[in-house]
Amino acid sequence: MTPPGGPVGARLDAVIFDMDGVLCDYDFAARMAHMARLTGCAPADIEAAIFASGWDDRSDRGEIGGDEYLRGCTARLGAEVTREAWLQARGLAMTPKSEVLDLARGLAGRDALGAITNNNEWLAANVLSLFPAVHEIFAPHVFVSGVLKHAKPDPKAFRHVLDKLGGVAPARALFIDDSAAYLAGAAEAGLHTHLFVDAKDLAAALARHGL
Repeated sequence: MTPPGGPVGARLDAVIFDMDGVLCDYDFAARMAHMARLTGCAPADIEAAIFASGWDDRSDRGEIGGDEYLRGCTARLGAEVTREAWLQARGLAMTPKSEVLDLARGLAGRDALGAITNNNEWLAANVLSLFPAVHEIFAPHVFVSGVLKHAKPDPKAFRHVLDKLGGVAPARALFIDDSAAYLAGAAEAGLHTHLFVDAKDLAAALARHGL
């Protein structure tokens, strides 16, 4: 998928990685199972009350803060959801992809480098403990939608990230994600995009850009 702004091999000034599904494997079922053990609620009920209801999406868009989010989770489940429980479940759901992280490390120092994820302010405040490698490679450019107040695939989220990366032009930036819908938002904003399949395919795509 290549947006307006140049061919696949165009020189890039910025590379932006998605987190869940690209920099790490994300196991939603494991997250729900851990929340179920902590709250006594069935995983399906947690998914319906927090995620299918749109409550989690509101948190990801920054419409509600972290404390209000947890209070809402508690009210919807009828069981307390603490900050610690949320962080434990989120951390258990993520398994770092070492080969992809190594590719990102190889870009550090050469280009503007960022990571963006649709998550709430609790993840933003705790990324060092939840995913140390992301903090190591990308800080201070770990962009969390709940802090940005714009979530993928909103083109405004990508434009905000480019501004924070020093005003990089969209046509000189590449966004990597495993979601075609999110890539479409980035393309609308004018970025080059790459649909993530695996580390080998990503390495070839980066090489085509001279990276």
